[in-house]
Amino acid sequence: MRLLARAALSYRNFQIHRKILSDGLESKTEAFEGLDFHYYCIESGKPPLILLHGFLDSAKTFRRLFPDLLNHFDLYAIDLPGFGNTTMPDQRELWRIDGIARATGRFLLHLLAQRTPELSGKAQLLTHSLGGLVAMHFSKYFEAQRIVNPFERIHCIAPGSLRFPQAERDAHRRRFYPKSVEEIRLLLAELFHETRTDLPDFLLKGLLETWSRKGYEYLALNTIEEEDFVFFPRDKRLKLAPRTYLYWGQQDKIVTLAYGKTLQSTLRCPLVTIPDSGHCPQMENAPALVASFLANALPGPARKRSPKD
Repeated sequence: MRLLARAALSYRNFQIHRKILSDGLESKTEAFEGLDFHYYCIESGKPPLILLHGFLDSAKTFRRLFPDLLNHFDLYAIDLPGFGNTTMPDQRELWRIDGIARATGRFLLHLLAQRTPELSGKAQLLTHSLGGLVAMHFSKYFEAQRIVNPFERIHCIAPGSLRFPQAERDAHRRRFYPKSVEEIRLLLAELFHETRTDLPDFLLKGLLETWSRKGYEYLALNTIEEEDFVFFPRDKRLKLAPRTYLYWGQQDKIVTLAYGKTLQSTLRCPLVTIPDSGHCPQMENAPALVASFLANALPGPARKRSPKD
């Protein structure tokens, strides 16, 4: 049964991979600082847009956005270290938010530096969940090291970047480090506004195996030990050099809209709500998310049409 689950999940990933390639993106792997970074990209002389996914996910999470985004940007959808096809050893000291953020930030600088002169335009970032926290950390790293931040704007979908109250932290540990099929079923129900929870047990067991790797456990343990460093305080203004925009699913059960509004006041930045979606609007309501993102990301009058709270 375990082999069947692995085969089914592998086939699903292969089909998603083929669809991304059929949209015109390439699949690339590049060695950098001891890691083999995997990413999907398309380059045609447009301004660059980097996409960073969330926890337990990969660059494939943005696949429903690619067809619209590639009309306006050169895309680079990155698998973060330890996720997707950017593998990382199960060595505990490697699984720290600050290390993952610094490695990712330096790789993005390298990636943008490789663009030929005719590939012009200022870079922007679009992140989901953990990807937003990683982006905030490497932005602070750039600032501390006096490295010019290459990003004109950062667009964050539901980033969990402020420290959570104790009760919420305990709930997140149970959600994101599931130990049983029932906990997997609960996680799927909470991740999305509307999703199937009647998946067969053998598939859920396959997901449990995939999401229970040792490195993820190490990341959880390291984060718990270093919460004051990993997360930003709720009662102090958070200043980021690039212009920041927040996007939030109205029915988000993982990182609630109320949390998003607290982060908005901390960052003092615009917040766009996405209807009919939970924690993953890029999967549940891609058209609304793309429209709101483009209104903020493209130059000129279109930016003024962004719906904001």
